[in-house]
Formats: sequence, C-alpha cells, structure tokens
Amino acid sequence: MIYLDIQLSPGAHFTLPHAYSQQAVYSVTEGLQINGVAIDQHRLAVLTSGAAVTVSAEQAARCIVIGGEPVGMRHKWWNFVSSRPERIEQAKQDWREGRFASVPQETEFIPLPEEPPRPTEQPM
Repeated sequence: MIYLDIQLSPGAHFTLPHAYSQQAVYSVTEGLQINGVAIDQHRLAVLTSGAAVTVSAEQAARCIVIGGEPVGMRHKWWNFVSSRPERIEQAKQDWREGRFASVPQETEFIPLPEEPPRPTEQPM
C-alpha cells in the first residue's frame, strides 16, 4: 500500500512509478498536472494501471497519492460492507441489539430497513 502527502514548489515534478494495480492522485490545491494535463483542485485522478506518470506543479501545490492492490470481492447491505456475508449478518444482529457505539451528538435511532422477500421456488 502507498500513501504519500507531497508538497511541490513551483516548477517541481516527480515520477510516480507503476507500483500497484490501483493508484490515484488527489489534488489538494490548484496548479497540479498529471502527464501535462491539469487536475482541478479537490479532484481524484485514478491512474491507468501499468503506467508510470509524471506529476508536476505550475505553482506551489500539494497532492495525496494513494494506491494498493484490490482487496477482493465485497458484499454490501445497507450501511454494512464486508468480504464475508456472515459478518454482515452479524452486523445486522449487533445493530438490532444496540451493540454499535452511538454517533456523537445524535439521539435518533435508525432501525434496519426491511429486507426484501427472498424469492421462493414456484412450480412451473
């Protein structure tokens, strides 16, 4: 995994090698370019897999570089995400039984949404 917080002087540049199959550059400030193409402030540029890129600054600038390998298949239900479906089922039970920490300055409890009916087999 890679996480870099980079501050560049005007005219500075660096080459980001292809180190991971998933990499991105987040533009914290204005004035950044990737391979000569400007990226707007507060934008995430997802990089092409397998290619090194050059990040340059027209003015003093800052960016964040993140990257890593895919984490695998994810399952999602409501606000729960896990690589294991059984962990989502446990999270549902934990939510119903109040085992999650409360949200600071929040008093409303939001119940789990109703689950859609599961398909049943019908004779044809």
